[in-house]
Amino acid sequence: MPPTRFNASKIRNKMKREDVHRAGKREKKQAKLKRRLLQAEKERKNPEERTKRLSTNVPKTQDNMREFDPSMLTANPINTIDEKTGEMESKDPNEEANLDMDNDPFASYFNSDADPSIPPKVLITTSPKATRATYDFCDELVGVVPGAEFVRRKKGKGFEIGVIAGWAAGRDYGAMIVVNEDMKKPSRSSTMLLPIS
Repeated sequence: MPPTRFNASKIRNKMKREDVHRAGKREKKQAKLKRRLLQAEKERKNPEERTKRLSTNVPKTQDNMREFDPSMLTANPINTIDEKTGEMESKDPNEEANLDMDNDPFASYFNSDADPSIPPKVLITTSPKATRATYDFCDELVGVVPGAEFVRRKKGKGFEIGVIAGWAAGRDYGAMIVVNEDMKKPSRSSTMLLPIS
């Protein structure tokens, strides 16, 4: 079918418009198939054509379009250009990771000298004015968490979370769990590492 000077969407008759559109799509498919068959035939006769085509037609992916970020740690060290001297230098990838680990504020918590076979002391308490269902849940939680101890939270001033956390940290508790309730049922719990939190 020769190229037409009119747009197929301008045809008012739906059936005729569909036929013209279908014929145009079929023609495009046939042209593409012929072009690919001619290209395959050329590449079969001359394999260098195929390698040339594949080297120039590299798809754009996230990985090969990514710009180098010096702040990212990679598994393989790469040669970087020193900004001051302009010379190539190879950096140790563990150098920056070791620096991060040395300056980690939580390193003392995870690298403690405590015996790992002894579970840390955990204080479990509730929100103020807790109900019987929350107390029962806390009793079950004491049975599940090793080294846990349940202390009822008293009513009144002076029993805020910060005060209780300071009291627990002074008595060598490693963590504190506060069980909150909603509609007289336990709904959520907050866990704090002591004495950091």
